[in-house]
Amino acid sequence: MDWTTTSGLLQKLRDYDERTAWILVDENFRKPIVQLGLRRGLTDEEARDASQATLMAFAMAYREGKYDKDRGDLKGWLFGIANRQVSRAIERRRRRREQPLEDSVDLPGGGATESELEKVWEEEWMRALHDRAIRTIRQRVQPRTFEIFQAVALEGRSPEEVAREQGVRLTTVYNCVHRVSEQIRQVSIEIEQ
Repeated sequence: MDWTTTSGLLQKLRDYDERTAWILVDENFRKPIVQLGLRRGLTDEEARDASQATLMAFAMAYREGKYDKDRGDLKGWLFGIANRQVSRAIERRRRRREQPLEDSVDLPGGGATESELEKVWEEEWMRALHDRAIRTIRQRVQPRTFEIFQAVALEGRSPEEVAREQGVRLTTVYNCVHRVSEQIRQVSIEIEQ
């Protein structure tokens, strides 16, 4: 499925029967929501449940016209919904008196501050945005160009090793990495607009 800008996606969501747009919402926003839950100490299942609850709450609120672009961007609005759903999942666990959350960003005696949670959300949002841009660019460039980029930029292999393996000059490797990186940067900017 091809990418769309956030503004373009929101425009498509005005049509309630636009299944493609709702699928894109799920594909693009579920991962950062799940990661927020995991980083706050939820189990995988709890984080996925919180993500589902978030996306359902988002859909209902959006259809009711509660999103106001003048009051903030989609990322911030979705963070508020996701954070509430994750907090509810944490509270349900505490009411069941299960083990305390371990390895999470919640602080002892009261939980993480809003700015700490926003930082986690921003990291996960940017990671998902970057992953989405990479998937988009992978479809646009030649397979060999992407292989070279992937080997150097994503796998951390040395440009010299990749040049030898691919049978190309070292400058070709650097050019591939630069071109693909620049395209990913551009697509990331376009997607978030």
